[in-house]
Amino acid sequence: MAGNITFLPIADPADPLFIEIGFTGGNVDSGANHYTYWVSYLTPTGETQISSALRVAYTSGTNHPNKATRIFLNANPPGATNVRIWRTYVDSGSAYNTANFPTNVGLLTTVSPAADHYDDWESTAQFATRVDSTITPPLYNTTAGQLLSSNGTVCAFITDQGLYFPAANCRINPVSACKFITSPPNFGTRS
Repeated sequence: MAGNITFLPIADPADPLFIEIGFTGGNVDSGANHYTYWVSYLTPTGETQISSALRVAYTSGTNHPNKATRIFLNANPPGATNVRIWRTYVDSGSAYNTANFPTNVGLLTTVSPAADHYDDWESTAQFATRVDSTITPPLYNTTAGQLLSSNGTVCAFITDQGLYFPAANCRINPVSACKFITSPPNFGTRS
């Protein structure tokens, strides 16, 4: 009997919001600094695509120690096991150009889905010293599942846009068949 198999990814995160708060030992606005943040959800089967970019600019030009950026997290969907917060670790002196994503973007932290905020107290230099460049932000929503080889290796992700083969940088979807991807998708921004 013929039929369909439906894979349902969870929705990508809504845009985070922020405020500056007092934080003992915080260094986020020591001078004129620019930060860009994104959020993604982890599930047992994959990770969502990141949220739109949240741009934060501290342009006072003077040092204000003991400050942090409080990132407000939205209610998480059922099935989310963790929330990842991503941040730029190079400050070019202006807003991050999202056309270059994920260049100079690292994993800031992973928090519980029950968390309603995270306080980022690190300056760009402090964060850059601990970035693990082997952990990269997700480009596609892979929470619908994966295709595994006989030995359990992930061969492809079932995404909200079709099948994505990461090693080949190829995506198959019903509209364009096989499409070789030369650059990551453009992620929107919020100021």
